[in-house]
Amino acid sequence: MSRAVSLLLTLCLLFAAVPAVAGDKVPWDSLTSVQWVPVGDGGDEYEIAWPEEALALKDTTVTITGFMFPLDEASENQSHFLLTGIPMAGCTFCVDFGPESVVEIKLDGALEYSAGRVTVVGKLELLEDDPTGLFYRIQNGKGRHGG
Repeated sequence: MSRAVSLLLTLCLLFAAVPAVAGDKVPWDSLTSVQWVPVGDGGDEYEIAWPEEALALKDTTVTITGFMFPLDEASENQSHFLLTGIPMAGCTFCVDFGPESVVEIKLDGALEYSAGRVTVVGKLELLEDDPTGLFYRIQNGKGRHGG
């Protein structure tokens, strides 16, 4: 094998192993592997075990694409909603995921509700003790339709 081909293969392997970085489109599986793990022997206390990919994105500007779950169903324009990696298919009670698969979104402006894909850019926060039980939030985000 030539030296150039060998170098190219090495670079491809290196970049394939690098987690998403700020500004990159965040894959949902880099967020969904967050877990609650027991602390100590009693089993009464738990702490969050963050995936390395999520820790690398903490407080950085990210781009994430998903499906809008409106929090104000009376409004056609949404500035505060949940973003999921799975379409809701019109049934809010038919979801097969938990808070690890949701990002709370707070936009600077508003985005017209859509059942299709939306993309949000903003700073990703990792939530330690959020009363809603969510793990992720983007505040002051910018949203657009499409992926």
